[in-house]
Amino acid sequence: MTGDGATYDIRALFDRAIGLPPAQLLALLQSLPQTVGEELKALLQADEGAATFLAGAVDRELPEPAGSGQQFGTFRTAELLGRGGMSSVFKAHRIARPARARSFPAGTAISGRALSSQHRSLD
Repeated sequence: MTGDGATYDIRALFDRAIGLPPAQLLALLQSLPQTVGEELKALLQADEGAATFLAGAVDRELPEPAGSGQQFGTFRTAELLGRGGMSSVFKAHRIARPARARSFPAGTAISGRALSSQHRSLD
């Protein structure tokens, strides 16, 4: 709202002004109350160069992703599934943890309690 009681949709004004030739833009700015015209002019100035900035951000080449074939804990990365500006996503496979096994001669009698204690000693 301006001092004269009128209201203005600054977004609609911006959308209208963004494509105008300089002479028509000047006429539009002069037809508006001073505060509205200044706000619209500030928005238009802030918008200058935005397309170039965004194009540069979108068009830049992403670095090669690190991580293919690497081991992370019990996983080994395989093929690259996708990547973005902050990360890469790989298909990964669980690697079996190294384990120890103890064998007993056939016919050896082992109680459940003894077997349980053997299991704990391997951890």
